[in-house]
Amino acid sequence: MGETTQLTTLQRKAGAGRGESETAGMTPAKALRLALSKAAQDELSLALRVQGVTESRVNQPGLLDTLSDDLLLLLLEGPQGGLGVGALDIQALAALIEVQTMGQVLKSPATQRRATATDSAMCEPFLGRALQVFEGYLTGSSAELWAAGFRFGERVENVRLLGLRIEETDYRLFRISLDMAEGAKQGELLLALPAEGCAQRKPGVDGGESWAQMLEQAVQRSHAELLAVLHRAQMPLAAVTAFKTGDLVPVPQSAIGAVQLEGVDGRIVGVARLGQQNGHRALRISDGAVSDTPAGGTDMANITSSVAPEPLMDGLGDTPLPDGDMPPEIPMMPMGVEGGDGLPDLPMAQMDNPPAEGIGDIGELPMAAMPMDLEIG
Repeated sequence: MGETTQLTTLQRKAGAGRGESETAGMTPAKALRLALSKAAQDELSLALRVQGVTESRVNQPGLLDTLSDDLLLLLLEGPQGGLGVGALDIQALAALIEVQTMGQVLKSPATQRRATATDSAMCEPFLGRALQVFEGYLTGSSAELWAAGFRFGERVENVRLLGLRIEETDYRLFRISLDMAEGAKQGELLLALPAEGCAQRKPGVDGGESWAQMLEQAVQRSHAELLAVLHRAQMPLAAVTAFKTGDLVPVPQSAIGAVQLEGVDGRIVGVARLGQQNGHRALRISDGAVSDTPAGGTDMANITSSVAPEPLMDGLGDTPLPDGDMPPEIPMMPMGVEGGDGLPDLPMAQMDNPPAEGIGDIGELPMAAMPMDLEIG
């Protein structure tokens, strides 16, 4: 078989040629196998094979008893300030150092020694990449809730200091047996992550500060729904059902300066002025008095009494409406003129209050007046 169709043993063990179907039904153990092999190949061009993965659940004392000062002890930083633990034995550590310094992994066993800060720095690219790929493989699975978001942190000198840093909670401990460079060295990686995930931490773990930040973020991400009501008119049902394309619904000019902003409960929370900005309909918030009456029983007089509408176009003033009559029709502006949706940009009359700053296009002058004849489309 030719070289173009047959993968070498080294390539197969490094993960080459795997299809997307192999990620189906992903488990944490399978994700670790794939992530470690891929990270070693991508970052170090090292053929790494995971020989075995065992998973257990331990508490903090049980985790500390598993570790020793001879290991390279690393903190893994997770979401919401949570911490995990990573640990490499001297054989796995030596293989990572040798492939970066000498370009190959020596077949002789490494001499036992204490890990240093330099060892930690040289392991960061591999472990950081492995954690990133591990998270990607678990996207959409239930394990994503507790395994996602961890990144390479800092080295801890000994187990005693590690116990002072991590929380007293349960951990998922993975013991991973590694074969590197076709058996040149065999070592072990330990990975411990909070069993319930960092997003489930109780309020007040960090003196209440983390909980306050979480609450603030949740509030800032929430949405407030407002409805802008230009005008409400009562019409016979027969007239409404007889509407057809091209019919006009007259709206009084005074409604332009008294657009009601209503909340989801129907209560008026603000008053705005209707205009046009950059070819789009726009509202400028004013400081008119707000009524506590729900929108269903609101009379326009309650709003217009505190927000006096200014004339918007020469020759058009407020026209008093007889009781029980429909508002008079205002002549339509000629259509097809450049600017927005066929409406000419006309300067809006000066407002009593200066425009608010920091609200984008709404706060920019000038705003053009809008015609008040609405067509039924």
